[in-house]
This record gives sequence, structure tokens and C-alpha cells, in this order.
Amino acid sequence: MDDRLIGQLTATVNNLTKQVEGLQTRVDALNNTVNTGRGFLFGLLMAAGGLGAGLSQLLERIFK
Repeated sequence: MDDRLIGQLTATVNNLTKQVEGLQTRVDALNNTVNTGRGFLFGLLMAAGGLGAGLSQLLERIFK
């Protein structure tokens, strides 16, 4: 291998390394977004369940 080919290979490896680091940052941000959304959805379902149970108890006491 001559020096020119080694230089091209090194430049290509450096470029790919930067691209992988950029993609890793984007994947981490996407993962954080999904985790946040999942937690919000779980909280929303728990709140809806609690409100439904409370309303059910109230209506049961009123109409009993």
C-alpha cells in the first residue's frame, strides 16, 4: 500500500467515525423522546382510571 491510499483510507475512516457519532446522538435523542412519551401515556391512563373510578363511586352513592 502506498501513502496516498493509506491517507484516503484514513480520511474515509475518520468521516465514517463522525457519521456514526452523529447518528448515535440522534438515536439517543429519539430514545429519550420515546421514553418521555411512554411515561406521559402511562400517567394519562392512570389518571383516567382514577377519575373513572371516582366518578363511578360518586354515581353509585347518588343513585343507590
